[in-house]
Amino acid sequence: MANRVRTTTRDQPLGELFGELADDFKAWIAAELAVIKAQMEANTKKVLTAVILLILAAVIALAGIVVLAHTLVLVLAPYIGAPLAGLAIGGLLILLAVAFLLYARSRIDLSGFVPLRLRNAFSTQKVSR
Repeated sequence: MANRVRTTTRDQPLGELFGELADDFKAWIAAELAVIKAQMEANTKKVLTAVILLILAAVIALAGIVVLAHTLVLVLAPYIGAPLAGLAIGGLLILLAVAFLLYARSRIDLSGFVPLRLRNAFSTQKVSR
C-alpha cells in the first residue's frame, strides 16, 4: 500500500500558495460573472416578452380604436357633418394618446433591469477627505 504524502500550507512554497490563490480568485470571478450573466439574461427575457405582448396589445387596440372611431364619426355625421365629426373624433383620440404617453413616461422604471448586486458594485460613492 502506497502512503500518500499530504502537503499542508506549512510545507508548500509561497509561490504555490499565491498560484492557488490566483486560481481561486479567477474561479470566483468567473462564477460571479456567470451569475450576473444569468440574471441579466433572465431579466432580458422578461422585458422582451413584455415588449412583444405590448406590441400585440397595441395592434389589437389600434384595430378596435379604428372601428370605434369610424362608428362614432358615422353616428355624429348626421348632426354636425362628416368632416367636423371626423376632426372631433380624431382630435379626441390624439389628446387621449398624448395623455397616455405622458402618463407612461412618468411611470417608467427600468431600475429592476440591472441586478441589484451589479448596481451596488458600480454605485458611485463620495469619499470624504
